[in-house]
Formats: sequence, C-alpha cells, structure tokens
Amino acid sequence: MGEPGISQREFVHADLNFHLAIAEAAGNPFMRSIGTLIEVALVAALSRSSPLDDPRSLAHSIAAHRAIAEAILRHDADGAWAAMRVVIDEGISRAAGREIDP
Repeated sequence: MGEPGISQREFVHADLNFHLAIAEAAGNPFMRSIGTLIEVALVAALSRSSPLDDPRSLAHSIAAHRAIAEAILRHDADGAWAAMRVVIDEGISRAAGREIDP
C-alpha cells in the first residue's frame, strides 16, 4: 500500500488483499466463505474511501494498517481489534466525504 507512485487500482487491490488475508488467517469458516461473496462490495467501498488523493491521509492509512499487522504479530487481539476499528471508521468517514484528522 505504501509503494511510491502506487495507482488507485493497485492500492485498492493491496488493501483488499490485506483484509482478506486477515479474514483467512482468523480461521473463521464464516469469514472465509463471505470473503469472496463481498469482494465486489469491498472493492467498491475501498475505491471510494481510498486516501490516495491526500498524502497525509495516505501516510496515516498505511500506518493504521501497519498497526493492525503489528498487533496481530504480537498476538494482541484487543490491539488488533482497536486498530481495525480505526481503519474501518476512517474508511467509512472518507467514503461518506467527511473530513478525517489523522
């Protein structure tokens, strides 16, 4: 997600794969089964909420996603949940056109 010059399509693909990988790693069969069903909706939502047009928001989004991955690596379920909540809430706000103060 943080590659210099990343395109909108590449960013959305990386973001989608990040979230699908977490769902897969969770080992929850329900999450695995709905992952493919909601992929199209996720791509649309991630495209609409992409922070690529604002370098500050992009850096913040990358750091927020990194916080999720680091919490997972530490086996910190509460930290991962909190970090994921930040990413989801901010994505919803961006998609709705609301300002986010990173």
